[in-house]
Amino acid sequence: MLPSLTFIKRQLEGILHNKFEQGHQTSGYLAKLEQLPASYDAYVEFAHSLAAIPMRDNWS
Repeated sequence: MLPSLTFIKRQLEGILHNKFEQGHQTSGYLAKLEQLPASYDAYVEFAHSLAAIPMRDNWS
């Protein structure tokens, strides 16, 4: 049984929050998540893109 799309979306929001706390440049990613179609494929593709989020310039 697959988790619901709502559950996956909330998990992705949590990942973005954690990445921000860890110094990543997450600006605009929540908006991108909100604009995604509600589909497993879209959420998986978005999740893969999170690995490439750069660090903020002012983070030390």
